[in-house]
Amino acid sequence: MSKLFRQESLERLSSPERLDQLMQVINPKAWVPLTAMSSLVLVGGLWSVFGRIPLTVTGQGILVQPRRVVQVQALGQGRIITLNVKSGDVIKEGEILGTIDQSSLRQQLAQEKQKLADLLNQNRDTTQAEGLKRELERGTLEQRKDNLEKTLDRESIIPVLREENFALLEKNRINLQKSLENLETNVPLVRKRSITALEEQRKSLNERIRQINVLLPTLKERIESRRKLLEKQLITGDALLSAEQQLFENIASLSNLEAELSQLDVREAQIEREYLQGLDQINNLKSKLQEIEVQKTDMQRQYLESLNRLDDIQNKIDEVNSQIASLDQQKLESSFNRSNQVDEVKRKIAQLELQLADQGKIISKHHGKILELAIVPGQVIQSGTRVGSIEIDEENSPLISVTYLADRDGQKVKEGMTVQVTPSLVKRERYGGILGKVTDVSDFPVTTQDMTAIIGNPELAQQLGQEKAPIQVFAELEKDPNTFSGYKWSSSKGPNEELSPGTTTTTRIQVGEVAPISYIIPLFRSWTGVY
Repeated sequence: MSKLFRQESLERLSSPERLDQLMQVINPKAWVPLTAMSSLVLVGGLWSVFGRIPLTVTGQGILVQPRRVVQVQALGQGRIITLNVKSGDVIKEGEILGTIDQSSLRQQLAQEKQKLADLLNQNRDTTQAEGLKRELERGTLEQRKDNLEKTLDRESIIPVLREENFALLEKNRINLQKSLENLETNVPLVRKRSITALEEQRKSLNERIRQINVLLPTLKERIESRRKLLEKQLITGDALLSAEQQLFENIASLSNLEAELSQLDVREAQIEREYLQGLDQINNLKSKLQEIEVQKTDMQRQYLESLNRLDDIQNKIDEVNSQIASLDQQKLESSFNRSNQVDEVKRKIAQLELQLADQGKIISKHHGKILELAIVPGQVIQSGTRVGSIEIDEENSPLISVTYLADRDGQKVKEGMTVQVTPSLVKRERYGGILGKVTDVSDFPVTTQDMTAIIGNPELAQQLGQEKAPIQVFAELEKDPNTFSGYKWSSSKGPNEELSPGTTTTTRIQVGEVAPISYIIPLFRSWTGVY
């Protein structure tokens, strides 16, 4: 035992003085690596939860300049007569690359020109014939209108005469009405007064006759008495004569009174006759008033009939004016239609001439260099046939990245996502890739023709489009004036090489991020079978 342990250690263990102290199992120096390992485990656990691993999709692409390489298409159809350029030639905008036989267009143009000449001759003859016909019809209508207007003038006098006659009738009616009112008032009054006066006269005469009749017997007795006195010669004959004379005078007065009384009957009959005459005058006046009312009614009826005739005449005049306007409208429409036909033929001629000028030539719309020609002289082409491709001179246009992804990957890409574009001539392990941002993603898969329109090379487009239904992604590259290439690289300043259009690339697009633990948990479940 003493050989295994030091003497000092044995004495320390056997000494009862340190029984209250804890025994050291691990040396304090051993805590350093233990703490370091624990920290690493803790950091790894936190990173697995809060850390992020980028998710990327990869596709093949190419660096291009916007519209750097364009396709030349033929506007017309026909047989190629001449080709004035070949691959590699430098051309200018507006330069004629070739000519196309347009004999069919020339034939159509000749036919349309002949049609125009025939149409102009036909229009001239038709215009003359229609002009004569319209002049005759217009003359007839103008004459009819003139007659109607004269009739209208004559009929227009009737309302004026009606007003004058109506005023005269009204004046006559007022006078007759006044006379009637006077007669109706005065005739009965005059009769009444006359009858009353006659009655008073008759009464007076009857009274006087009665008085005389009462006096006559007395006068007769007086005569007899005087005659007796005369016989006795008591009185003279004059006294008897005076009495007889007085009797005769009263008898004469009685006769006169009776005659006057008879005259009163005659006067009364005359008054009645005058009264009846007054009634006849009243009836005549009433008849005249009724006649005036009838005349007024007739005049009103004639006036209304005249108004109706005036309206009818005016309607006929309006109808004639409408027919004249219709003739003018027909003239305008006929002239307009003929003019439209001529203009249509002229437009077609101008269109054919323009087509002949445009489609008969293959004209360059850009400055640049012929990359390839896809046609040969004598070849029959259709409108829109690809003639070749031109590299456009756009020295200052920046490069952009065009990438083609499988449909399943392309659906994950959105505008603004980060990309790394690695040219095929650069080692990714050394230089990384050019940084950029997605600027556009096609909504639908693109065809090889769509790719060729962007790239300019059908074979390269076929190679990049090996994925069925690829999605086309455009990305803008970040510039960095401090690098040789002029673009910003992810791992370095990039190679000392210039990048040119047509360089193929491998593009990685970051479509998302995930926590590391999301990879560990499925692996743990697959090992243990615990879910």
